[in-house]
Amino acid sequence: VNPSITPSFTLPTSICQNGAIPALPTTSSNGITGTWNPSIVNNTTTTTYQFTPNNASQCGIPVSRTITVNPNLTPTFNAIAPICENATEPTLQTTSNNGFTGTWNPSTVSNTTSGTYTFTPTSGQCATNTTLNVTVNPNVTPTFDPIPNVCYLTTPPSLPSTSLEGITGTWNPLTISNTASGTYTFTPTAGLCALATTLNVTVTIITPTFDTINPICSGTTAPTLAPTSINGISGNWNPSSISNTTSGSYTFTPNANQCATTLTISVTVNPSITPSFTLPTSICQNGAIPALPTTSSNGITGTWNPSIVNNTTTTTYQFTPNNASQCGIPVSRTITVNPNLTPTFNAIAPICENATEPTLQTTSNNGFTGTWNPSTVSNTTSGTYTFTPTSGQCATNTTLNVTVNPNVTPTFDPIPNVCYLTTPPSLPSTSLEGITGTWNPATVSNTTPTLYTFTPDANQCGIVTTLQININVINPTFTAVADVCFGSTPPTLPTTSTNGITGTWNPLPVSNTTPTLYTFTPDANQCATTATLQININSITPTFATVNPICEGSTAPILPTTSLNNITGTWNALVDNTATGTYTFTPDANQCATTVSLTVVVNTKVVPLFTFGTSGTGCQGVSSQVLITQISTNGITGTWSPNTLDYSILGSTIYTFTPNAGECAVSSTFSLFINPNISPTFNAIAPLCSGSLRPILPLTSLNGYTGTWNPEIVSTSSSAIYTFTPTSGQCATATTLTVTINPSPTDLAIIVSNVLNQTAQGVIEITSVTSGVAPFQYSINNGSFSNTTSYTNLLPGDYIISVKDANGCKYDETVTIETTCIFPNGISPNGDGKNDTFNLNGCNVKFISFFNRYGMKINSFSNYTSQWDGTTSDAKNLPDGTYFYSAELTDGNVKTGWVYIAR
Repeated sequence: VNPSITPSFTLPTSICQNGAIPALPTTSSNGITGTWNPSIVNNTTTTTYQFTPNNASQCGIPVSRTITVNPNLTPTFNAIAPICENATEPTLQTTSNNGFTGTWNPSTVSNTTSGTYTFTPTSGQCATNTTLNVTVNPNVTPTFDPIPNVCYLTTPPSLPSTSLEGITGTWNPLTISNTASGTYTFTPTAGLCALATTLNVTVTIITPTFDTINPICSGTTAPTLAPTSINGISGNWNPSSISNTTSGSYTFTPNANQCATTLTISVTVNPSITPSFTLPTSICQNGAIPALPTTSSNGITGTWNPSIVNNTTTTTYQFTPNNASQCGIPVSRTITVNPNLTPTFNAIAPICENATEPTLQTTSNNGFTGTWNPSTVSNTTSGTYTFTPTSGQCATNTTLNVTVNPNVTPTFDPIPNVCYLTTPPSLPSTSLEGITGTWNPATVSNTTPTLYTFTPDANQCGIVTTLQININVINPTFTAVADVCFGSTPPTLPTTSTNGITGTWNPLPVSNTTPTLYTFTPDANQCATTATLQININSITPTFATVNPICEGSTAPILPTTSLNNITGTWNALVDNTATGTYTFTPDANQCATTVSLTVVVNTKVVPLFTFGTSGTGCQGVSSQVLITQISTNGITGTWSPNTLDYSILGSTIYTFTPNAGECAVSSTFSLFINPNISPTFNAIAPLCSGSLRPILPLTSLNGYTGTWNPEIVSTSSSAIYTFTPTSGQCATATTLTVTINPSPTDLAIIVSNVLNQTAQGVIEITSVTSGVAPFQYSINNGSFSNTTSYTNLLPGDYIISVKDANGCKYDETVTIETTCIFPNGISPNGDGKNDTFNLNGCNVKFISFFNRYGMKINSFSNYTSQWDGTTSDAKNLPDGTYFYSAELTDGNVKTGWVYIAR
């Protein structure tokens, strides 16, 4: 039994009177064919049209659609109040008060010329063209009577608040200054169509003048301050008199009503000055006479007493300034006359010829500086040096003698040759001339001929000299010794050399196994050196054929007692057939042969290794038989028993590998366990609604098998069978899972009625459901489901409408109830509760202002809803009449118009 289907159509719910006629489709959106009655849309009268499906096999039910014919209306707009020339142009609203959208021609208001603007509604809105007039008033420049000059600091006149043309406004600055001339700007009251203008006011100012007061010296009589200026301004000084000790400023304040400003003068009081001079404090007796300057270093002129310097006696000289205007004071200077002295120096000790020259001091012991002649001391010849003091030091010339002694070469008695390694003689510390010094080297060598250097001690005028000492040496000689046969009796070494030197050998005794270098050390006091003697060893190494490795546990080889090079001897042990070993051969005596060793390798038996290990598993029923390899991974060859793998036997089977002969390997086994094949199991998936969230197919079964699905993803549009294929090697079979998909509702036919100015008058009505299985239940805003299809008394906002069918399949749709905002054209604030305020509740008004017909603002509000009740901003009732409003909406648009007060 197929469910009944409600045909669905995309048709307009309303059309404009005499507008375009829409076609009535003979096939619905969900495929139901049929006929309409009436068959053609009437564009003059609201009509209901009945759709009847063609035949019962479609399971379609009759439906009706009502198409409302709306009359053509005239868009209405709030009037725009007159504007001033060049003022901000008001905005032409693109949506009329009664909700029609469209365009204006011209598109923007002119702020220079009055004009008429035509509104053309957007097509399809059932509206006609309309016009709106905007008046632009010309601007006027206010004029004022001129204001006479203002006397400095007198009371200034007031600025007029209304121009000669009657224009009110404000001034900047607000009041006239009585101290400085200025320009004052008049800004007309807003909305009066007047321009800003300026007014100049001059302030008359007289500056008092006085004779200049020259600087005075500290402590002298101060001048008097005049009570009346040269240009006749009388007043008072502060301070009232001039100080004769400190510089200062004096302020003259004129008496009132003279248009005169204050004046400040400065009077300088110069401090007393002490004259300064650059004069010597002392001079030499009978030396040059310095001049006494008549002008000091800081510019004071005057005279000295006495006027000339005396160079024989210490004297004090008095300086007196010429006149008081210099502010200088008398001073005195004393010049001391010093007697002439002789410079003294320490004597210079005699020096050796060509020694470092001593330095002549340029400052004497008693502090006199000067120069020497000659300027430096000679280190070759004795001489006399003259010191001349620098001028002005009150000192005489003096002399200094320096003696230069000649150098001497030290001599010594000769020293005879030294016998090698005997006790050497000592070097003398004093020469035959009595000169002391040191030697390098400091002691005589008893092994090497050496040249010794003598350096005299300082201040003896001796020069460096040398002394040669030679060494007597004898080399011992010996007869050569023949090579020694390895292991035979070695020879004895002689203790006396062929040239008669006695001594001892090292090492001893002589070796019969190792070539050695022997050293002879002579006995003491023979003037002889050590000697060496090399004794070599004749040695034969026995050779044997290589013994091949043997396998652990096999027959051990017998080692030969005669070498390949015919050396006979014995081995230290028999060959062991269980472990690798090294064997030593010792030759028989008197063959000059050495011992040798021979290693016999014994290989351990290995366990054959295979890539498949020692055990494995398989699944029952594998058709192919795998042949087991005959060579292990570590290179052992052999045979298996059985030699093929059998997958038909459930449980464990043992396979044995036997190595071939000579492989040095042991047998090994492989165990194969065969598992039965099992079908994976999964939880069933309950029927789903079309378009619902897809379930994820598990990749691991309830009994632990992994694998893949085909298809991989569950479809929520139609029922399907899904096949699970286990991953290979799991001993599992393929299985299937069926998922049933029930069709969900896909659309709701809803009629929405909007509300006026935020009132709770909205209606949402559900007329039909597309797809899904009847019966249906409904809910609003996720509430409980019921059979209700109509929701009334709703506020503006978004609502979620949900439908649930007989299978529990759900569909949600969001609908919006909008607010239609109407600006009233009149109010009656008489307290009867009807139209008492200008009600814009729900219109989202950010700011609104109200004006009288002259353009003066009478009240304003922010975040407006319905506050204005026909009063001014100070709560006074306005008379009946027409008033202009301008409202700024939160979306940025501006609404303007006229409202009438009728009490």
